[in-house]
Amino acid sequence: MNDEARLVRKLNRDPAAILTDQDVAVFIASAMQMSKALFAPMKREPSASYLGDRLEDVIRWGPLAMRCQQAREKAGLDLKAAAKAVGIPRYRADAIERGYLGSFRPDLAWRYFESLGISDWVRRWSRANRELATRARISPASRKKGLESASAEAGNLTTRSTRRTPASRGLQGKPRATGRAR
Repeated sequence: MNDEARLVRKLNRDPAAILTDQDVAVFIASAMQMSKALFAPMKREPSASYLGDRLEDVIRWGPLAMRCQQAREKAGLDLKAAAKAVGIPRYRADAIERGYLGSFRPDLAWRYFESLGISDWVRRWSRANRELATRARISPASRKKGLESASAEAGNLTTRSTRRTPASRGLQGKPRATGRAR
């Protein structure tokens, strides 16, 4: 069985299978061949290096997107309902599932993954796709760094919120009017 057939068989069994580096290379080579055939009649084809880099990201992100979709559907949720359940905007959930790193917030992504019950799977995916996971800031190392900075920010907020207010110093404001005439 050739590499392409093996990859097709793997993805037919599990569309959200975590791809190995060899799987990704086979996928890219096949896609590039199709791309050349598609653009052959054109005098200028899109830059192969750009297509290759972006294509690799799309291929590597695909199983993560599929796992999110499977988990959502298993829970009976569409994208809007899943985002609402987590308390994030729909466009952020869409960015997570599509791999739009420019609109991507790692803290929200981890909340989303945890709500879908796939955070352990995402950790395995991150180990298999270290470079992309690092750029997306969802690798275990970058997640730890993000949690540390979030904790530090929370500490700063706590410090600010413990300032003494007039009420905490024993000063009372005017009594509220109840709206009833006496």
